[in-house]
Amino acid sequence: MVARDRREVKEHLRLLHGARECAVEGANVAPEDRQSGAEAVLQPLCVGLGAAAHPNLNRINLVWFPLLLLAAVGIDAVILARPLLIATITVYTLTFGSFAATYFGDYAERMSPVFFESFIEAITVASTSTTERVCVTNQVNMPAIFAALAGEVDPRSFASTVQYEDPRAEVRNVIAVDRYVFGLHRCAHQAFGAYVLGLAEQAAFPAERFRLTRLKRYIVAVPR
Repeated sequence: MVARDRREVKEHLRLLHGARECAVEGANVAPEDRQSGAEAVLQPLCVGLGAAAHPNLNRINLVWFPLLLLAAVGIDAVILARPLLIATITVYTLTFGSFAATYFGDYAERMSPVFFESFIEAITVASTSTTERVCVTNQVNMPAIFAALAGEVDPRSFASTVQYEDPRAEVRNVIAVDRYVFGLHRCAHQAFGAYVLGLAEQAAFPAERFRLTRLKRYIVAVPR
C-alpha cells in the first residue's frame, strides 16, 4: 500500500513537472510566433498529461496548470483584439445576468422540493415548541440526517436511542432517535408534542385541533 502510494505521488510530481515545462516553453515563444502552430502542439500536449494519470489520482489537479496556460493564451488573444474583447465582455455580462435572473428566480422555486427547502427550519420550530416527543414526516429521504443537521440530536443520545427499520440492511433507515419518530404512520394512536408535516399531509391535522405554522414546503402542527 505504501509503495503504491509513493509511486502515485512520484507520478503526480512527474506530470506536474511536465506541465510546468510546457508552460515555460509556451511563455518563451516569441510574440511574432504566438499565432503560429506552436500552441497547436504545446497545448494538447499539456492537457494530454492528465489523460496519462493513474485513475486513483485527481485528474483535475493534474491538468490545472495546463488549463491555466490555455486560458492565458485565450485571454491574451482576446485582449489584443479590442472588438473581440468588447464583444466577449458584452456576451459574458448578458449571459451572467440571464443566469442570475434564472438562478434566483423560477429555478430556485423548481429546485425547492429537490433539496427539501425549509425542512431543517421546520424541525427546529417543532423542537422548540415542545419538550415532548416530535413526529416527523418521512416524505424526506433520511429525515434523521436533517434532525441531526438541525442540531437537535446529541451524538451520545443518537448512539443510545437510535432505532433502525432493518438493522442488517446495507443502508439502515432510522425510524426513531432521541425524541423524534419518523413517519406519520408510526405516530398513530400516540401522543406527540409537535408534528412536522409535508404539505400533502396537512388534511389530517385540522386547524381546530392544531396550531399550524407553514414554512414554505413544510408545516409544523402543535396540538392546542
